[in-house]
Amino acid sequence: MKRTVLASVAAAALVAAPVTAFASATQPPAPAKTEDITFVKHLTDLSSFTFQGNTAGAVHGQLTSQLLRYTAPSTDEYQFVEFRWTVASQGKSFVAVTDGTLDTTTGVVAMTGTVTDGWHAGAEVLERGQLIDPATYTFTGDIVLLVR
Repeated sequence: MKRTVLASVAAAALVAAPVTAFASATQPPAPAKTEDITFVKHLTDLSSFTFQGNTAGAVHGQLTSQLLRYTAPSTDEYQFVEFRWTVASQGKSFVAVTDGTLDTTTGVVAMTGTVTDGWHAGAEVLERGQLIDPATYTFTGDIVLLVR
C-alpha cells in the first residue's frame, strides 16, 4: 500500500512539474527601471567620425560617441550604423554599443544596444537623436537605459 501511495505521489509531482514551470514562464518579466540621459553632441573628428558632448538627466557628464562601422549599405533614405558611446561621470561612467539607423531626410537617429562596461553593465540601451545643425553635425537626444 505504501509503495502504491508513494508511486502515485511521485507521478503527480512529475505531471505537475511541467505545469508549474509553464505557469511561471507565462508571467510577464519584472518591469525595467529606466535611467534617462539627455545629450547634446557635435562632430569633432571627421576622419574617425567621433563626436563630443555633454550629458544631463540621470547622468551629468561628458560624452564621446564614435562610428564603429556601417552595418549595411546605405540607401537614399537611411544609413545603417553601429556606434560606441562613452559617458564619463563621477560614479556613473559607462560604455555602450548601439546600432540602428540615421534617416538622412529627417535627421532622426534611432538605435538600440547594450551597456558593455561600467555603470549598469548589461542594461539595454535605447537611443534617439535629432540632427539640429547639419553644418556642425550637432545632435540632441536621449539615451535610455533599461535596467532589470
